[in-house]
Amino acid sequence: MSSLAESLRPTRLDEIIGQTTIKRVVKSWIEKDNFPRCQLYTGPVGTGKSSLAEIVAKACQGPSGWEGADIRQINAGTVGKVADARALASESSSVPFIGRYRVFILEEAHRMTDEAQDAILVPMEVNPSTAWILTSSKPSDLLPGIRSRCAAATFEFRPLNKQELLELSERALLEANPPGDWHIDTASEWLYQHDIRQPREILGILEQHFTGLPLEQCVHDVIHEPLYKDVAGAVLSGNWTKAAAALAQIKTADARGLIGITSAFFRSELVKCPVGPRADALAICLVGMDQTGFADGPAYGAVTGLLYKCAKAMGAK
Repeated sequence: MSSLAESLRPTRLDEIIGQTTIKRVVKSWIEKDNFPRCQLYTGPVGTGKSSLAEIVAKACQGPSGWEGADIRQINAGTVGKVADARALASESSSVPFIGRYRVFILEEAHRMTDEAQDAILVPMEVNPSTAWILTSSKPSDLLPGIRSRCAAATFEFRPLNKQELLELSERALLEANPPGDWHIDTASEWLYQHDIRQPREILGILEQHFTGLPLEQCVHDVIHEPLYKDVAGAVLSGNWTKAAAALAQIKTADARGLIGITSAFFRSELVKCPVGPRADALAICLVGMDQTGFADGPAYGAVTGLLYKCAKAMGAK
């Protein structure tokens, strides 16, 4: 069963709550079928930058869609070194096999070193078959050259206002359909009064609240959540070095969050390959996670054990 953050993740422009001005501009791009090749989305963690990046990445392939187009979502921390960035820059110079553009979505681009950022400056400007969509919660850490290339398409994502927060809460209640009588407007008001206005954090808190926990006990830090999918993807591909690099950025791992996101990611992959050794390995991972009680505390050791279990099932060394 997927989390609320996964099941309510926008896949179309009209599913995004708030960000009215940004949606208006992107809608004009879609209507004119004309997209800037360098874009920068800034704002707090969990405000929807990645969701819009995915929507735009698909839309820029044109009205025909181009199923299977080369769209890659990359945590910038894993390509932060100059050698990694140069490899990405070299790859950007070729024409994609499928689709109009090869699209690189660089999550939290400020995590790249200055040298790594410098390595992609020229490719961002001169390679017409590659589109670059950068997200960042700390845009001031980006080189001026990066920001200038994205100047025509730089958006600042803002937390939800009171009415938007209520709308998201109502969607969450409808999706979760918990037993009992729920006054979602009361929960929404509490979240707003405590300045919890980022969609991903709101959904995470409500998901726990719907199990019966008081809101005060549901508040948790989700700053590392974007890294969990990178860890899951690296483990799934058997790239233990990349998994370790991503895990190293999680100073205090939230074991429960990692298990939830990793599980959802593995389940989605299992749907794509229901038969064969890869599917068997995925099933082993899922069964192992369901039977392992990593529920309390920072549990860094438990997370490492989980990753070892997954990596072993996937045949990683």
